[in-house]
Amino acid sequence: CPSLASVHAPLVTSIGESGFAQCVRLASVNMTAVTSLGASAFQSCSSLGRVSMPLLTFVRDKVFQNCSNLTGMNMTGFTSIGHYSFDGCSSLTFADLPLVTSLGNYVFRRCYSVTSVYMPLRTSVGECVFQNCSNLTTINMTLFSSVGEAAFEGCTSLTSLDLPLVTRLDRYAFKLCSSVTSVNIPLMTTLGHNIFQYCSKLTYVNMTQFTSIGYMVFDGCASLTSADLPLVTHMGEYAFRDCSNLTSVYIPLMTSVGDNVFRYCSKLANISIPLVTSIGHASFYRCYSLASIYMPLVTYVGSHALRWTDLSSIDLPLITRANDYAFSECANLVSINLPNVTYVGNGALRYSGLTNISMPLVTSVGYASFHHSLSLAAINIPLVTSLGNSALQQCPSLVSIDMPLLTSIGNHSFYISTGLTNVYLPLLTTMGRHAFRSCSSLVSVDLPLVDRLELWTFRECRKLVDVNMPLVTFLGDYSYYDCNALASISMPLVTSVGEHAFRSCGVLASVDMPLVTSLGSSAFSTCPRLTEVNMPLVTSVGQESFLDCNALTGISMPLVTSVGEHAFRSC
Repeated sequence: CPSLASVHAPLVTSIGESGFAQCVRLASVNMTAVTSLGASAFQSCSSLGRVSMPLLTFVRDKVFQNCSNLTGMNMTGFTSIGHYSFDGCSSLTFADLPLVTSLGNYVFRRCYSVTSVYMPLRTSVGECVFQNCSNLTTINMTLFSSVGEAAFEGCTSLTSLDLPLVTRLDRYAFKLCSSVTSVNIPLMTTLGHNIFQYCSKLTYVNMTQFTSIGYMVFDGCASLTSADLPLVTHMGEYAFRDCSNLTSVYIPLMTSVGDNVFRYCSKLANISIPLVTSIGHASFYRCYSLASIYMPLVTYVGSHALRWTDLSSIDLPLITRANDYAFSECANLVSINLPNVTYVGNGALRYSGLTNISMPLVTSVGYASFHHSLSLAAINIPLVTSLGNSALQQCPSLVSIDMPLLTSIGNHSFYISTGLTNVYLPLLTTMGRHAFRSCSSLVSVDLPLVDRLELWTFRECRKLVDVNMPLVTFLGDYSYYDCNALASISMPLVTSVGEHAFRSCGVLASVDMPLVTSLGSSAFSTCPRLTEVNMPLVTSVGQESFLDCNALTGISMPLVTSVGEHAFRSC
């Protein structure tokens, strides 16, 4: 009945299911004799302002759901209210329920204007009963023994929670109660998931009786300053994540810290977990104030676990793996003791303040493991056989490498490690692109088993004068580009020279490559001192191969069949 605006039926005692549902213009109802309402009787009557039914005691499911204009109703005679009965009654301002003993789920959800609730006979609250009642400030919870899932979620005006008899709190019970400052739950020993998540003003909770804390329980409780948990043996993931004012934690009985538990606790400075044996993924990620840890029994540290902390030393003698980014971005880290580590993961110790690294049992080093360790001067990993990409990239103080068993290094492995002067890796066979690029102090390279140089391998190694790589057969593009100190090169097995391979080698005078058959474009371009070239088997000379080699007076290439544009221009 879309046009029905009012109903006056003083003798009606019963209304059936959905009797006036969706009468969107119905504003006034006078049915003082009603004792029974069917489910959804006035559902979605969005214009309904006040209702007088003084004899009604039992309210079935969804009776007034989404009556968004309903401002008041005498509820003092109600004894039972069904599911969703007043859900979405966004103009309702109070609920006086002195006789209610039965209360369904979702009853007052989305009653945004409700400020106070009185229900002295209720000892429990079901699922989502007051969810998103954002103006609710007053409700007596002292008789509650249990609170259902999301019962008060989003009640942003509640300021304190006094629950002296509660023994059960279901997940999300008080999530997003952003004005709550204190909680009293003395009988609770186990907290389920997300209970106080994003209670951003919560400053005090007595936690001494807790034995177990679930997933995300205090996540985003930015005003908590300490966590004293003497009996806790289990803690779920993200339990204290983003507690940005948390400064100290005491958990003497816990043996395992789960993933992301203290992530983003930026002021956490003191932590006591003496029995812990395992630290999960990102457990202390971005705990910027954490300067020291004492965890002598730890055997496992997850990826990102201590990344972005203020640690100056790490003493974890029992771990066997430094997992991905576990200690990354610890800029003040100057001392490590990891004697049993056999594997260093991606980014594990990058951006550290370490000056020396000794890892006697490590056999494999991952991507960017020590990248940008600006103070690192010496590294001793005698059993390592492979280095991942960028493993020691941008370590400008590095002068000593002790890795005698190294057989493989990835792309950018020593890129911009400007302190290196000499490299001797007797077993190295494989080398990635840019491996020693911009090692501006590098003078000599002795790699007797390497047979191939990839792109940009020694580009801008401007002090390089001595190269010993007798087995090399292929030179990639830009291999020695701008190696200004390289005066001569002898590579008896090389068959192919890539583009720009020796371009701008300003003092290069002689080249001996008796087996080379092809030269890429600009291979020796701008080598103004080049005078001797021994390449008798060359058949193809790329464009600009000897451009501006103005000291070259003669060259013999009897088998050449193809010469590119400008190949000998300005000679």
